[in-house]
Amino acid sequence: RVYLFGSAAMGLCLADADVDLACDAVEGPQWRGVHAQDRRREQRAFLREALATLGEYGPLAVVKDARVPVLRKFGAPQGGALNWDLSCRMIGVANAQVIRQYVDAYPVVRPLCVLLKDWAKVTKVIN
Repeated sequence: RVYLFGSAAMGLCLADADVDLACDAVEGPQWRGVHAQDRRREQRAFLREALATLGEYGPLAVVKDARVPVLRKFGAPQGGALNWDLSCRMIGVANAQVIRQYVDAYPVVRPLCVLLKDWAKVTKVIN
């Protein structure tokens, strides 16, 4: 299964945002106790397989130096098709749900978060 997370799920995406997706293929109870390095190896293998399967939707690339293995779809024209990142870590889904609850409960949070996000991009605090 694939889940939406990140700024789109939180209601905080900017006009040029990509879509963050998480797949639970290499996550869950069966992976508890598996060494992190082995889990990342399996996640990268899954993403390489996804790369081969989804190649026609390219350009696609597995991000090699990411903290969490990510398959990235890039090169979409502004205002055209979406760019997206696919990871195998589910923690972002839970985090997005919590932040979305705050954004929905306190409307003043959204413009503040968007302002902080825009500032962080301009100052290169985040990529």
